[in-house]
Amino acid sequence: MEEAFHALLAGDMETHDRIVSEGLHSAYKQADVVMLAQASMARVLQQLPSPPVPVMTSPESGIRWLKTLAESA
Repeated sequence: MEEAFHALLAGDMETHDRIVSEGLHSAYKQADVVMLAQASMARVLQQLPSPPVPVMTSPESGIRWLKTLAESA
């Protein structure tokens, strides 16, 4: 979703969110799990109904990994 990134850099959050939302709806039809690699994409999930497939986000996954790492130290 390169266009969403360009919109984000331009400060056009409405366009960014629309592009990410459209991409998510497309991904839901093709995948069993969706991964949002950019933190800026994760906030779009809060604006949408519950997804029909699991959606992982890089901030959430990263925090879980750091927690596991800290607990094993």
